[in-house]
Amino acid sequence: MSAPSPLQNPQPLVYVESRQNIGSVSISIEHQNPTKAELTVSPDDPSTLHVSGRTFRPFDVRLPAGVPVGTVVLPAPDSGIDAESNMTLKLPIAKDPGTALAPTRAEIVTPWSASELSACKQLSIHCANCNSVLVEKEKVTTWKDLPSKNWAEMMDFWHCHKPDDHNHDHEKEGCQGSVQKKKFGGGFEEKVGTALVGLTELMTHGEDTQGVSIREGPKTTTLACKSCRAVLGDVDERNMGLRRLNKWSIAISPRAEEKSKAYPPICFVSAQLLTLADEQAVRYFYFSNPAPTAEEPGIRLWLFHPDVGVSVYPIPSYLGDETIQPSGTVFWKKEEVIMPVRACKVMFKVEAEGGSSFKEDRVDLPKDVWNRFVQELKGSNGTLPEKDRLWTGWTVGWIRRF
Repeated sequence: MSAPSPLQNPQPLVYVESRQNIGSVSISIEHQNPTKAELTVSPDDPSTLHVSGRTFRPFDVRLPAGVPVGTVVLPAPDSGIDAESNMTLKLPIAKDPGTALAPTRAEIVTPWSASELSACKQLSIHCANCNSVLVEKEKVTTWKDLPSKNWAEMMDFWHCHKPDDHNHDHEKEGCQGSVQKKKFGGGFEEKVGTALVGLTELMTHGEDTQGVSIREGPKTTTLACKSCRAVLGDVDERNMGLRRLNKWSIAISPRAEEKSKAYPPICFVSAQLLTLADEQAVRYFYFSNPAPTAEEPGIRLWLFHPDVGVSVYPIPSYLGDETIQPSGTVFWKKEEVIMPVRACKVMFKVEAEGGSSFKEDRVDLPKDVWNRFVQELKGSNGTLPEKDRLWTGWTVGWIRRF
């Protein structure tokens, strides 16, 4: 009997996860034949894993971190016991720091900070869906970072309860009035030509913004693109002259004639979770479904590990061929080599709100972002070996981060 052709057998599933904090790279392979899978790391490139076998086409996976060079042969199970196999190998991260592709960074960063945008002299803002112009070049000349929500709340409290002036009349003056006057948490100065930059949004003046329509809703006043009707953000209720553009809904061209660039919405969602975890010491979150159903009322999420490196094979269909590089992170396919991504390891449950024994924060997402969030969250579970997809009642997954 002739040996089976590589095309007659499915390609193995490979999941690689690195954790810089413990200096470890975990490599898991799941395949449907009882042959040996050979993993080779070249001395010339300790961050590329070559996977080969007798019954499947060889391929390369770029590791999230470099490992010691050499060849490793995973033992195959007895062919008479089980035709399917799950095999896991743990390796130390190479001591040479130059081989790590996803170094741990303590700060939480997102693209388009005020300093970054200030350096772009002919910047224009576009709809990420259809590329229509929302803010023309040179309309905004000043970019300012928004303070954190915790800072604004603290300033509100301090102004109303500052120790050197505690004899003021709370009822007469009112904390709300003082907030509006001082422009801390209750409002921000509205000025043409000036934009405010937050973690997940840009706030531009209405006179600087074009190509948007305003939709009055029962709870919020949303902004939509006039050309494609995609939801872009909302009108700030406390600052009616400002337009809040969600970063995940826009693309920015830093210079005239340069192609505009957008980033995956999931990375901004991750940044929001990481900020809440850092500022409020919360690791559990509840995402309510904007259009809840009995089967999917919402998702409870546990931020299990905030920073891991991930490489998978094959590439999940929901990711396509993205090659965006936010903050130094490389996504997926480049010259037919599977690339790593920086991610958050999470666990989740589809269930109704309430009843949790943990302190948790509620996170609300627009419908389109919710759909992509759920697709990526559930899709990531399918990249894991079957034995690792569930843990004590939680579904295991990961989401991309900056």
